Amino acid sequence: MTKKSKKSSWFEWLQRRFFPTKEQEDLFEYVHSQKERTLHEETSHKQKNHTGEKESKKRTLFLLLRWVAIGLFCFLSAYAGGILLQENDSFCKIDREAIVYRFGQSTKKGRIQGISNGKVKLVYSKEKQLFAGNSFDIHLNDIRRIDLKPLEKEKKDKSQNVHNLSLARRKFLGRYRLKVSMHRGLFYVYHRKNGKLGASLRFTNWGNQVMEFLYAVQVQGNQIKFRRFCKGRRCREIGTNRLMRQDFKGTISKNLRKITGTYTGNQSSGKWTAQRY
Repeated sequence: MTKKSKKSSWFEWLQRRFFPTKEQEDLFEYVHSQKERTLHEETSHKQKNHTGEKESKKRTLFLLLRWVAIGLFCFLSAYAGGILLQENDSFCKIDREAIVYRFGQSTKKGRIQGISNGKVKLVYSKEKQLFAGNSFDIHLNDIRRIDLKPLEKEKKDKSQNVHNLSLARRKFLGRYRLKVSMHRGLFYVYHRKNGKLGASLRFTNWGNQVMEFLYAVQVQGNQIKFRRFCKGRRCREIGTNRLMRQDFKGTISKNLRKITGTYTGNQSSGKWTAQRY
């Protein structure tokens, strides 16, 4: 190769390297844009794959939690159902002597063991030799009333309370036919659970003929005192439209058969008597 040809080739190389033609610049830009496009597609593909993996993990976790929740719900439902079933089948123990009155049927006497599934379990007492020890189930819908016999302790407590009453108080216990001025009725003196005396009356030819409980019942010797009182709605229930207050005093006879006395009040005053019957 001659010296001149070498110089020309070197010059052409420099010209292509540092002073490219327009065609070469277009080609370079095309190649560069293709590389960038390829790189962008690879990056976006990797991001899509990564996002897909995240979504798949989330969906798997969601399905797992849902099945765990369903299983837990089924377990709790079965557990609660078992508890309710046990409660419905529970046995309420009573174990008391009683008399059971039924609608339109004969009464049953015996010992009530308890109540279960809406039925009363009754065991016949020894009084009925033929059926002694046999049990009998009575549905609650067929029962009109149940009378439980008092326990021995209750009997002793009741007799002890009556025994502790003073002789003066025991004089007045009982039922009387009452006469207050021109009105007639019934008068009761009884022993209360708190150890004190109680009294009530009911007129048969005055007002609404309802039972009236009396207040401040006191006994001293052969004398008794009590107050008849009402106001507002209670007065209307009894049969009067205004407040009523009457104080009664009376003395019982020597044979303890009759009480005579007087009363004073805002509506009327006069005499009253009570004859034991």
